[in-house]
Amino acid sequence: MGEGHFLDILFLAMVAGFIFFRLRSVLGRRTGNERRPSDRTSDQADDRQGNDDKVISLPDRGNFGDDDNDLQVEAEVEASLWAEDSPVGAGLTQIKLAD
Repeated sequence: MGEGHFLDILFLAMVAGFIFFRLRSVLGRRTGNERRPSDRTSDQADDRQGNDDKVISLPDRGNFGDDDNDLQVEAEVEASLWAEDSPVGAGLTQIKLAD
């Protein structure tokens, strides 16, 4: 029963080899009817001269989060959350003084 698998594999290998050698003999040969390779450098030069680009400038979005005002507001909010007489408030006060 195990011998049938060996014959199947051998038969499929022979078919694959036959197809491989047939394709190898055909592919890659030039018959003279092929198109010439396109010259990409001349196409790019024509595109640069056209300047018909449709580029849209987007409005400036500004710099968010870089202002000192934002940092001050954040510090005030943190200070209002914790009482200064609590250990957390005292620790935050020391950190603010260090900065």
